[in-house]
Amino acid sequence: MKASDAYAQLEQLGRPVITTGEAADLWHMEPVASSKTLARLSRPGLVQRLRTGIWKIGPNVVSADVVLPVLTRP
Repeated sequence: MKASDAYAQLEQLGRPVITTGEAADLWHMEPVASSKTLARLSRPGLVQRLRTGIWKIGPNVVSADVVLPVLTRP
């Protein structure tokens, strides 16, 4: 999958934060492969790793009330 296609699919979700597992489901690939794709997207700043398995989508600043529930999920 091309990085541009992968990023377009992430943007279509309309969510500022996603997990590696959710990306794997979206892209129909194994979590290891989706993690590598997300890492590849992070190099130009399209996504940002917040914590292991949790990624911020896009260059915009995300408020804490959106990020904290995802970061503190059990």
